[in-house]
Amino acid sequence: MDSLAEYEPLTKVEENAISGMEDGIINNTSAADRPEAAARLTELQQKAAEIAKGYEKLPMQDRINIIAQSFGCMLGKIETSPCTGKWRGTSGISIRFDNGASLFIGNHRTPQAKTAKVQNECVSSALVRYTPEIIKITKEAALNALRKRETKDNETAAQKGLKPYTLLNVEFNDGMDEKSGGHMGWYYVTLAVGGEIRPHTETGLNYEILDGKVSETPTRENYYAAGALKESDVDYVFNNVGFSSTSGLYSLPVSEEVRERAEKTLAELGGIQALEQPAPDGLMTGERIATPRGSFSVTAMSREQMETAGYGVHHQSDDGKYLIMGNGKRAFAIAAEPPENHLKADRNDNVLNNEKPTGRVSVREKLAEKKAVIGQRDKAEKMFWKRKQRKNQGGRYKLWTNLH
Repeated sequence: MDSLAEYEPLTKVEENAISGMEDGIINNTSAADRPEAAARLTELQQKAAEIAKGYEKLPMQDRINIIAQSFGCMLGKIETSPCTGKWRGTSGISIRFDNGASLFIGNHRTPQAKTAKVQNECVSSALVRYTPEIIKITKEAALNALRKRETKDNETAAQKGLKPYTLLNVEFNDGMDEKSGGHMGWYYVTLAVGGEIRPHTETGLNYEILDGKVSETPTRENYYAAGALKESDVDYVFNNVGFSSTSGLYSLPVSEEVRERAEKTLAELGGIQALEQPAPDGLMTGERIATPRGSFSVTAMSREQMETAGYGVHHQSDDGKYLIMGNGKRAFAIAAEPPENHLKADRNDNVLNNEKPTGRVSVREKLAEKKAVIGQRDKAEKMFWKRKQRKNQGGRYKLWTNLH
């Protein structure tokens, strides 16, 4: 086994183990079993400890198999591997699942690492985190808090002219996808940003969910763009930090099952209806205007269309040329006095009224093209749910039916 410190980032299990190292030996006793730490346990950690105690009398192999079920497997076996470098003289202890994946659960001096006593302690420690029941309550606890945080994040995004996100699900990475195996056992969330599904992960989020410490309000006091991202890349805000929905950073490959679960939640939350409404960011002109209250992107929608989409007038630009309209989460600028017949098209020659053909593509024609693309996307979305309805008899996807 190569040096963990040199080649692999420490997992949460490793960090917890290292924090309990005594005389150079990692103490694998779970937090719940340490009297001095009991008072510091979160409500989630206390529940997890109670659940794990229900399995403590089972044979070690049965407990290993329960952990395996958390990762989509049925069986597992203990393996040890000697370490090198600064960890020389110790061995890593892992559970090898029947799909070939391996979960690190502890480290000890090599002679002791091979004993049933130490291996049993490591399995007991892992069992506090990895049972199907514990994972379920962990995700539920995080989801409730993150839904409340969503509102504040989207208010910040609106102030900056960015996209809002819709929180869909809290997920557990079981490592079944080889591409995301490096984050095996991590928690992450799925979001809808601009109508697209976005798996979102970060180290701090994983640990907050794992320990039951997710805050209902953003924990970052001052806004900033996430590491390795430029401010120009940012298009949504999570925990008061700017992220990019088009970047591969802070994301994970997801299984088809996770994606289908996200799509179903989006539908249940009304995401389909929202996509079918004219969207301000789908008709952007590329311009921005500044007012004393911030900088706002200009959209070609009319005031009536904005009001239909749930936006109200917030304030007016100093020169009176633009209205700033918001919905509590986002805000855009529109022309205060749009040209007459602004969005009416001549049915004979497909040229907008009051606009002479010039041989060049006009801004309005570009906007009309954008609307057509949005229409095609919405049509494809409907067809997706139609196929789902046929596949799932018994009205599993009632939302699609209600829309028609």
